[in-house]
Amino acid sequence: MKAFFKSLYLSNLVFYITTFLVVMFVLAFVFSVLFGITQMLFFVFILMILVDGIMLYRPKNGIFARREAPERLSNGDENPLSIYLENHYDFPVQIQIIDEIPFQFQKRDLMFRTALQSAETQILEYTLRPTKRGEYSFGAVNVYVKSPIRLLKRRYQFSQDKMVVVYPSFLQLRAYELMAISNRL
Repeated sequence: MKAFFKSLYLSNLVFYITTFLVVMFVLAFVFSVLFGITQMLFFVFILMILVDGIMLYRPKNGIFARREAPERLSNGDENPLSIYLENHYDFPVQIQIIDEIPFQFQKRDLMFRTALQSAETQILEYTLRPTKRGEYSFGAVNVYVKSPIRLLKRRYQFSQDKMVVVYPSFLQLRAYELMAISNRL
């Protein structure tokens, strides 16, 4: 049960609707006609939250994600990385991905948003440019999923702790090596 609450988040839409309902209940004190309508809207809202929760938590593993990173990174060069996603839900979902990249990059805003249809796979590609040699530690891939109702979010966390070594610019060295072989240097 504790794991359930650790992976459950409310979307901003819940707060907007709650604010609207509070205003409607306050107005219902002045205009008594609104009280029955507002009460009905409140119960529909609670029912929609329950349906959204059931939709998100019915499958045990609704989403799968995996970071694909090279074994070593080239210092000073753009290094390609990717995140592989699979949707196992029976409906399309909105997804927000936060990749825990090493602190050495000083990027705190690495977030991707995408939508996946039912049984669809997708690969998100991005690059990182290290500026120092050494060992870089990647953390987890956090995936937040919203159903078509969009009231709740479910977090999936894929622990892919990985240590990647950054070497001097071996991509540039390889280019110079090819030019030396072809006598163009």
